[in-house]
Amino acid sequence: MNTYGEFKKFITGYNWYAGLRRAFVVLVPSIVLYRMGMLGAWIMMPLGASMVGLGDVVGAMQRRVTAMLESIAYFFIAALLAGYARDYFWLSLLVLIVLSFVGSLIGVYGKRVTNMGSAGLTIGIFFMDTHFVPSHILWNATAMVFGGLFYLLVFFISYKLRPYRLIEQLLGENLIEVSKLLNIKSEFYKKNFDNKALLNRMMQEQVTLRSQQENIREVILKTRMIIDQTSKRGRALFLIFLDLFDLFEQIVNSQQDYTKLHKAFDDTHILSYLGKYMQGLAKELQQLGLDVQAGSKATSTEDLDIAMLKCKDVFYSLRDSRMNAANMEDYIMLRQVIYVAQSMTERVKRLRLAASFDKKTLENIQSSTEGLLSFLPKQEYGIQLFFSNLSLKSDMFRHALRVTIALLTGFFIEFFFKLGHSYWIMMTIVIVLKPSFSFARKRNIQRILGTIVGGVISFIIVYFVQNQTVLFVLLCLGTLMCYSFLEINYFVFVVGITMLVVMSYSFIAPHVLDKVLLERIMNSLIGAAIGFFASLFIFPSWESRLVQQYIAEMIRASKSYFLVVSKCFIGEPFTDMELKLKRKDFTIALANLSDNFQRMLTDPKKQQQHLQATYKFVALSYTLFSYTVSLAQFALNRKHEYNPDDFKSRIDRIEYNFSVTKELMDGKATINELQKLLPPNMKLVNMLEYQRKRLQRTSDNNTHNMSIGKYVTEYKTIQGLLELINSVVCDTGKTVAVFAK
Repeated sequence: MNTYGEFKKFITGYNWYAGLRRAFVVLVPSIVLYRMGMLGAWIMMPLGASMVGLGDVVGAMQRRVTAMLESIAYFFIAALLAGYARDYFWLSLLVLIVLSFVGSLIGVYGKRVTNMGSAGLTIGIFFMDTHFVPSHILWNATAMVFGGLFYLLVFFISYKLRPYRLIEQLLGENLIEVSKLLNIKSEFYKKNFDNKALLNRMMQEQVTLRSQQENIREVILKTRMIIDQTSKRGRALFLIFLDLFDLFEQIVNSQQDYTKLHKAFDDTHILSYLGKYMQGLAKELQQLGLDVQAGSKATSTEDLDIAMLKCKDVFYSLRDSRMNAANMEDYIMLRQVIYVAQSMTERVKRLRLAASFDKKTLENIQSSTEGLLSFLPKQEYGIQLFFSNLSLKSDMFRHALRVTIALLTGFFIEFFFKLGHSYWIMMTIVIVLKPSFSFARKRNIQRILGTIVGGVISFIIVYFVQNQTVLFVLLCLGTLMCYSFLEINYFVFVVGITMLVVMSYSFIAPHVLDKVLLERIMNSLIGAAIGFFASLFIFPSWESRLVQQYIAEMIRASKSYFLVVSKCFIGEPFTDMELKLKRKDFTIALANLSDNFQRMLTDPKKQQQHLQATYKFVALSYTLFSYTVSLAQFALNRKHEYNPDDFKSRIDRIEYNFSVTKELMDGKATINELQKLLPPNMKLVNMLEYQRKRLQRTSDNNTHNMSIGKYVTEYKTIQGLLELINSVVCDTGKTVAVFAK
């Protein structure tokens, strides 16, 4: 994407809009109160609005509103407890322990509640400091509540004015990310492609996409005007949602033996032609994403049918001139690639039609909501979940203890050394300490660098810019930058928040500006140091401790999904919903495993146990997922009835290898028990032999216009996928055997 495209993506995206809203609810009350001479009395109002805004996570309308109201109530209670306890050393110590432990442990209820707990703890720290909140605890807590309610009001108004805006932004962003995935897929068709590097990029992109898809599902499936499709725009967005998710699955499913393809066709231009065509499709998707995200109609006019027809002509020309009995199976594989490309093209065309928002066009496109609610992300909120995590086996419990001990350390440093603005020490600890060491270390570095860079920029601006109006404009830009980059780049967020704090003092108390800047940097460094050593030595959570748990779940989910898919080929009953739900379980297990591995990469070297084996297992799991989902497409289409005798022994062999893999993980089997070869499929052997003889006769007559039946192509592809799945399962078994040693 060029610079203009990146800029358009940013200013029409959710993060920019959320940043505008957060900046508005902080700056407008501050400016109005400052002009009225009341900012000192109402200083906690912008803070309350900011804290509720920072905790506002993308999701369904009802859940967001409920979470905001709960946050406001929680902040009020935390402020009162901390404020009234601060004059009593032991009582303030007890309140800090309760707020830090409970505020951290409630993270078991998900990201939204995690944000609420962290923000409540930060507010408690503010109210414990007599410099930040000198007096009138109840009044300041009430002003903070008004700030939170003001954010809620602005949120309601923005939603009512543009009810589809969030959905457009989420779908547009996902379209752009899917285009990136398709671009990566197109690189498999280049000569001298790096299979390992491309698979790794595919893995990382799929993690991003699946995270986005969870948010989209929740927002769309819990928005009644979308589900009911009562408006033209609502119906269009729902159709985009369905086709976009199907297209993503098609891209992931279109796995081939690329090494074999290149070996057969690198002396021709067919593969590079297909790669360029897929890049063209990706460019089309990218433009659709920008249009949908901006809330405008699709602008592309490229004729995809003509481009697809050219691909087919190249294939048919090559087949007619070069296919013979010896290379027939290569052309069967290549034909399958053409089928997939054509299917993707049709899906992109449907997306373009939906994004045109044309009423007559939309009426002709069929859609259904049947079974979709089964895919909504589920979050348990019972009190039992909280108590069940009161164990050192729980990562969140260890995190809660770590935060509590680190904050007590910061509290005692503040108490004994009386550092200026020392609440920044504890606030930094809250920000940088995360459940995983890798995330905590990353936040530490970003916090330190962002504070220093933001401080230097602020000092230069205040020193050289004397015009108050220009300073105020720069202050507003810093605020907007801070809130817009919260979810995109934490370093930029810290730069912005430091500029906001330091430049605010240039208006409120310019005579102490140098002192404030120095204290912020120094206290942030102290807090970051405490956070780093706490994450390293206080009940640390190393990813290698959990990897075997994720691997075991991956083996279970992949086997379960394969067995449901295989029912189609052995004559057992199954439903499409059963297939999709098992695929969802597989996807979740894969995402958890991949996240675990990515975090392990930043753990200390001595804690990266079995790193290479874990990487290999993750790569094999993605490959297995692609092959199994590709096989599932034949089960979903069900164009033919399959004879169970043709596949039963092969599927039984794969199931056996899955079982051996699990036993290898538990140390109850040996690698020699794996059976890498599948029993021969005599029906396929006979069909291929018949086709070869026909080709030989055709070749003898010097004609090259014979095609291979689609049924033979399909049958050969199924057999090839079973062989690939079995090979991956066996390789997986050899890999997990390392963990049993």
